[in-house]
Amino acid sequence: MLCEKSCFKIFIEALLGAFVLKLPVYWVVALSTAEELSKFVIGLKRLKSNKWIRNVTV
Repeated sequence: MLCEKSCFKIFIEALLGAFVLKLPVYWVVALSTAEELSKFVIGLKRLKSNKWIRNVTV
C-alpha cells in the first residue's frame, strides 16, 4: 500500500513537473527530493520529541 502511494505520487510529480510546468528533468528530481527531505526533517523532529510514543499496555 505504501509503495503504491509513493509510486503514484512520484508519477504525478513527474507529470506535473515535466509536462504542465515544463521543468527540466533535474528540477523535477530536485522537487521530489526536497519533498522527501522536508518529510524527513519533520519526522525526525517528531521522533526526538517522543510525542509518537503511546502506552498501549494500559
